[in-house]
Amino acid sequence: MTASDAPLTASALEPLMRIDEVAEVLRISERGVYRLMGRGEIACLKVGGRTLLEPDEVRRFIAQQRADGSRETD
Repeated sequence: MTASDAPLTASALEPLMRIDEVAEVLRISERGVYRLMGRGEIACLKVGGRTLLEPDEVRRFIAQQRADGSRETD
């Protein structure tokens, strides 16, 4: 059994992030987070009626922005 095959437990998962939390991390408005989601730049998921984001997705978005920024200055 590999690590990716291991069953997920609650302690192995990070809590999903609310829109306001993502906005705070990115230092943008909540509306800005919705714009990013609408353009497909950051993925979200719906749980019940709530829109939530995975912390790994937020990290991926930040890493992509860093990579895009370093290409522009080359």
